[in-house]
Amino acid sequence: MPSTPTPTGTRETTVLVVDDHPAVRSALCRLLGAQPGVAVVGSAGTIGEAASIVDSLHPSVTLLDISMPGEDGLHAVATLKHLHPTGRVVMYSLHDEPAYQRAALSEGADGYVVKDDPNGLLDAVCA
Repeated sequence: MPSTPTPTGTRETTVLVVDDHPAVRSALCRLLGAQPGVAVVGSAGTIGEAASIVDSLHPSVTLLDISMPGEDGLHAVATLKHLHPTGRVVMYSLHDEPAYQRAALSEGADGYVVKDDPNGLLDAVCA
C-alpha cells in the first residue's frame, strides 16, 4: 500500500517512525504528522516492534534510525522489506559519513537522511 486515498482524492503517505529515543520519536511523529498528505500510523522503539507494525499496517514509508539497540537499523532493512516489499525504508542517522550512506543503500534502504537536515527528511518521506 504505497499510499491511501484521502476523501479529497489525493494520496496519503503513511509513515512508521522507528527510533530508540522516545523524545526523538515523539518529535518526528509531530513533525511528519503536521505535513499535508502524511499520516503517521505508528512509532516503535525497537526493531521487533517495528517489524510487527510493518507486518500489520504496511506503511508506505518506514523511517528507521540506523543506531538501534540489539539489531541495528542496517541489518533490519532486509527484514522490513521482506515483510512489506513495496514499502520504502528511509534510514535516519546522526552519521554524515558517505560510508554509512553506502552501507544503508547496499542493505536495501530506499534513502538516507542525516538527522540535522529536516528539509531532507521531509523530502525523503514525502517523495
